[in-house]
Parts: sequence; C-alpha cells; structure tokens
Amino acid sequence: MTGTRKRNDVYVYGVTAFPFKPRSLGQGIGDPPADVFLVPYRRLAGVVSKVDGFFSDSGKALRKNLTAHLGVLSHLFEKATILPAAFGSICPAASVKEHLAASYDSLVESLTELDGKLEVRLSASYREKELLKAVIDSEPRLARGDHRTLGDKIEHGKEIIGAIERKRENDRRAIFARLEPLLRDLAVHSEDSTVLFRASVLIAREDLAQFDHFLEEIARDLGQLIDFRCVGPLPPYSFVKEALFLSKEAAWA
Repeated sequence: MTGTRKRNDVYVYGVTAFPFKPRSLGQGIGDPPADVFLVPYRRLAGVVSKVDGFFSDSGKALRKNLTAHLGVLSHLFEKATILPAAFGSICPAASVKEHLAASYDSLVESLTELDGKLEVRLSASYREKELLKAVIDSEPRLARGDHRTLGDKIEHGKEIIGAIERKRENDRRAIFARLEPLLRDLAVHSEDSTVLFRASVLIAREDLAQFDHFLEEIARDLGQLIDFRCVGPLPPYSFVKEALFLSKEAAWA
C-alpha cells in the first residue's frame, strides 16, 4: 500500500537530553533521506525527521527504513544517551512536545538511570551431542541400557530430561553469577531445549571490555559445550520503562 502524510507529520526515533551538543544528527528515513532534527522541551528533546509526501510499505522500502531507523539511533547513541522509540512511530510535530510534557518526569528519570549505559543482546546455545555427554558424565547411572520393558525406556528418558533441566538451570545461574558484578539490569527473553537463554543485559559503557573478557573466560571454561552470541553495544531498547510514541503506522510498523 502507498499513501500520503500530512505536511506537519514527523517520524520519531526517540528521546534524548537537551541541550544536545553534537551539531550533526545525520539523515533518517525517506527517499531521499530526511534530515534528523530535535524538538526540544525543557531538558528533553524528541529526535525526529519529516515524513511529508508519499510513502511505500513495499518490502524493499520497509527494510530501507528499518536500516535508517537503527542507523540514526546508533549514530546518536555514540554521542549521548537516547531512549529509543518503536520502529514506525509517526505523529504530528505538535504531539512530540505534548508527549514530552505529559511524561516529562519519568523520561528525565529514565535518561538519568540509563546515562552511560548500553545494552548487549546475549544468547547461549548448547551443542546437543556435547550436552548429552556432559549430563551422562555428571550422572553416570544415566548411561545404563538394560531396559526390560517399554516402561523402563520411558522412565529412563524422563530421568535424562530431568538431568538436562537441572544442568540447564545450574549453567544459567552460574553464567549470570559470573557476569553479575557488571550487570546493571537483565531481561531474559526466551529459552528452549537447546537454547540456554536469550537475554538483554544492561552494563556501563566503561565495563564493556571487562564484560567481553568475562565472556571469553566463561566460554573457555565450558569448552565446546556452549556457543555464545553477542550483539552490541546497542541503545537500551529493552530497558526503556515506558513505551514511546505508540502511533505505529501500517506502512512501516
């Protein structure tokens, strides 16, 4: 679908503190890309760009706009603390100040709490063969194969599943315990049979190198059992307390 926007509509990337010292805010969504600018209100500023004219929700345009949205946040995050808005947030320009005024105290509090901090997306996945071997090594009785009946096999399977769950819980607690000195906040997103956890961690910028060092030590100690994957540093997407500018549009949301 394609459509038109009102002349005073803006696309909202997030909220930052004001005054904002860096002069260049870069360019954001649109074709051609629109200049990013600030809508200030007291000690806050909405980070926006104009969305006048036509828009398209084709797959190519959607991907391009998502890339631009994330690019603006990453660019500004290098220079200041920013509370990210949801992708696809569009509203009249006057509504930006209204939102900043209505949520002023909580937004200032969030910016203060998140100042100097960043998010890292961290996932840990088991290697299946190594997981089963580790479970049996820790509980050798599970290696038995003398099943006389189908019921014996079912019971043995339940015992193995229980042992895996115990190991998962122990490993998860051990990993977070070793990272705990650096964690300012933690949000666990999901887990399943092979994925030990998917989580977002909030740490201080100054602790990023130490965080990487801790992960390397943990991975080395675990040998070939678990694969870690990190994405970041990122703006604190998972730790913004309130939703910002929820007027998502079908074209880009």
